[in-house]
Amino acid sequence: MVGVGLVPGIGTQLSLFATLRWQIFRNSLRTWRGRLQVVAFALTSVLFGAVVLAGGVGLGALAYFAVKQGEFQLLEGALWAVFLVWQLLPLGITAATAQFDLANLLRFPLRYSSFWVLSLAYGLFEPAAVGAMFWLVCITVGVTAARADLLGWTLVVLLGFAALNLLLNRMLFAWLERWLAQRRTRELLGLVFLVAMLSLPFVGPLAERWGHHAVPMARHLQPVSDALPPGLAGQAVARAALGKPLAAVSMNLLLVIYGVAFAWALQVRLRAQYRGENLGEGQAPAAPPAARSVQPRWRPSLLSGTLGALIEKELRYLFRNNVVLVNMVTPVLFLLVLSLSGNRSGGNPLVRVPELMFSAGVGLALLGLTSLAYNSLGFDGCSVQLLFVAPVRFRDVLLSKNLTLCVALVIEIILIWVVVSVLYRPPGGMALLATFAALPFALAMNFGAGNVFSLYFPKQVEFGAFRRQGGSPIALLVGLLVQIVVVGSGAVTLLWARSVNRLWLAVVIFLAAGALATSAYTLVLDHCDLMALRHRETLTAELCR
Repeated sequence: MVGVGLVPGIGTQLSLFATLRWQIFRNSLRTWRGRLQVVAFALTSVLFGAVVLAGGVGLGALAYFAVKQGEFQLLEGALWAVFLVWQLLPLGITAATAQFDLANLLRFPLRYSSFWVLSLAYGLFEPAAVGAMFWLVCITVGVTAARADLLGWTLVVLLGFAALNLLLNRMLFAWLERWLAQRRTRELLGLVFLVAMLSLPFVGPLAERWGHHAVPMARHLQPVSDALPPGLAGQAVARAALGKPLAAVSMNLLLVIYGVAFAWALQVRLRAQYRGENLGEGQAPAAPPAARSVQPRWRPSLLSGTLGALIEKELRYLFRNNVVLVNMVTPVLFLLVLSLSGNRSGGNPLVRVPELMFSAGVGLALLGLTSLAYNSLGFDGCSVQLLFVAPVRFRDVLLSKNLTLCVALVIEIILIWVVVSVLYRPPGGMALLATFAALPFALAMNFGAGNVFSLYFPKQVEFGAFRRQGGSPIALLVGLLVQIVVVGSGAVTLLWARSVNRLWLAVVIFLAAGALATSAYTLVLDHCDLMALRHRETLTAELCR
């Protein structure tokens, strides 16, 4: 057949890709689920845009002051802010939202050059990249407002700086995907990430105690900062402002060398993907073991055999999840940080009131753990097909996931009580009673809403990849609103009851609200089988990708 073997040019393939993405977006608007996704995306975009706008105004003003006063170290600081946001923020954003995997395009006759350009173009339109480029525009405006003769130099330097950041971002993502596909490197990176997350809360107290040593240390590290891309870009503008064009050109050439190195590392990964690299971990077939009887590990008397097996499976998976471990340790670190930064006899009211410390720790634990309930089926993946043919009810499946989170919460509450008792003093009995009385209300509200959105808006979670790590945007948004309402109303009620010295009123209010929320949760749980049956196509389509 004539023309079958012809491959379109780069322009045609890019046009076809843009048309494909547009058609997918249009088709998604035909369902109410797709429309809600768009609404959630619009709301989050407005919030993100407000933050970006405020940051851009601040960086523009900082650039203006730096050039006007000749304090070019401040300009380097502004470029460092852009650099860190561009490189680090996408890690959190892509871990919490659904992402399109460009490797899926390789099933079509795509040119390598088109694949390369599409990879860069996709990184260019990420939220962090758009915000960082807007900040660079604001910095350009600030520099030009201070000295109009620097417009040409600033445009050249910051355009090269933007291209370098884009190449570095895509290169980091490509290589991280490769490392996370291997078990050993994935565990090592997970350990590094866990240690980094656990160390962040101590930065403030350590800076407060050892801050006077920071200035001499920063002076010793200044040559290292100057040799990195943000420092080189800031020095290029500074040299141009001081009338040293040759020095400015040399700084630009060093930026070009960085960009070439990043482009080479990126093309190594993209070339491997284009040639069909398979990142799966296969194992050689082993001889089948001898037949042996399998006994259940534990049989709780209060639970049925099916529910007990489901809970055992969920517990095994739960405590292998680094995200859960970070969420469980965060409240304890919060209390430790307050003990380091606050003076027990000073003006910090939380430090002087152990009841508030305990309640604040429990509230933070709720925020971390109940957020997992809004995509509770995401870790099951393709196994969700087995749930439809197995002799189990979806009511029991979701109930087991909710009870597992309750077990983790109980463990965390015990740790919080121990920390508060050791660092401060044990909270009073009435404060404990009020906090525990609020738990049924908070858990029932979050679990009820989480079960519904887990069935209506499921998203597959992939281990060893930054894509599709979080739930649906609408589920995340609703979960955030529910948690704000629950924790906010609980905090207001507890503070009001304590101000009038009537904590028993908070207990009564929490118990009444908990009874209503538990009734609604039970009603939702009883309808989970029907909801799962009606949305089985959506569940299998989203979780079996």
